[in-house]
Amino acid sequence: SSHDGFAEYYNQRKIKLNKLIEGYICVKMEHIPTTEGGNLFMQVEDSGKGFDFNNIKKSDNSFSGRGLELVRSLCRTVEHDNNGRSIKVCFQWTFT
Repeated sequence: SSHDGFAEYYNQRKIKLNKLIEGYICVKMEHIPTTEGGNLFMQVEDSGKGFDFNNIKKSDNSFSGRGLELVRSLCRTVEHDNNGRSIKVCFQWTFT
């Protein structure tokens, strides 16, 4: 919840990724053009423990908790699956 906390997050992330022995992140994307623009379908899945996507609290500060809220505001659809280990979204765009 602070500038220092943000830096600490990246420091801890680096340490934990360096210790990681196994795991994966799988990213799938498909673009389907339309006459008005297109639909970009994306799925991201990882081998982690997942999270309770039905019990996400909105952040009350500007330093954390904005990621999923931002994804939801930009995408037409957002679906969580596999106990929070997978997210599928559709970003719909149009020509301007």
